[in-house]
Amino acid sequence: MGMADKFILVSLDDAKAKKLAEVISNDTARSILDFLSEKAEATSSEISKHLKLPLSTINYNMKNLIENELVQSKEFKYSPKGREMDIYTLANKHIIISTKKSSLIADKLKEVFIIFLIGGGIAGLIQYLTRTQSIDISVEKSAMIAEAITAQSQVASQITSNVAVWFLLGIIVACLIYLIISWRKK
Repeated sequence: MGMADKFILVSLDDAKAKKLAEVISNDTARSILDFLSEKAEATSSEISKHLKLPLSTINYNMKNLIENELVQSKEFKYSPKGREMDIYTLANKHIIISTKKSSLIADKLKEVFIIFLIGGGIAGLIQYLTRTQSIDISVEKSAMIAEAITAQSQVASQITSNVAVWFLLGIIVACLIYLIISWRKK
């Protein structure tokens, strides 16, 4: 699951917000969420037994929780009678509810977050490449240049190993400037 998939963004004027509020306000649905947060995964039968509720009630609420992306079914197992039973887990998503005005800001934050993740990946790649390159050079030529290493070359290698950090800081600053400019235009 990518980072963008870990968020549920709904606007107050969206029909999805109403459905989400109905599910969250349901005592049984909240009990199921609490149980799954403690147990990590369970079948409908296990939830029914633990909560002492009819299986039909659990299945109804589970359907609503899945439709609203709060619970997911990752796999199944077989019951003693040979039936497939879904195994449910929490979806581990953050719910962001915004008003009409702030939905534009929320969209901008989501964009910046994605840009930041891409920048972080690039920074990690740069860090990896600069480290492997310096290791390859030092292994191949270590016998020839063992006595020739000076304080200047050590400082230069420290600077190149921090290229990824500077790149990541640049991404953060660029994202902040983008957010401030977007906010000032409104």
